[in-house]
Amino acid sequence: MSGEMIAILAAAITLAGVLIPGMRGMRRDMHQVEVRLSELAERMSAQETRLTERMAALETKLTERMSGLETTLTERVARLEGLFEGSMRAREPRKTRH
Repeated sequence: MSGEMIAILAAAITLAGVLIPGMRGMRRDMHQVEVRLSELAERMSAQETRLTERMAALETKLTERMSGLETTLTERVARLEGLFEGSMRAREPRKTRH
């Protein structure tokens, strides 16, 4: 073998010695990222479920409250209408002069 061939082989072996551990480390890091993303997806799904439940509960409470306010408003308007009609009946019609 010539000296040039030995130098090329030595360079290739050196590059392989540097690249292979780096690639293993990169694969390990990528696996860790996948695990973290999976955990994050699970946590986000749980948060979404909780948020959906809270929104449903709030919607129910809001509907109940609005229904109660509507009932109260209806009663108050009816009371005002009754007062208005009563005051109109209490007044005697004006007599016109002829």
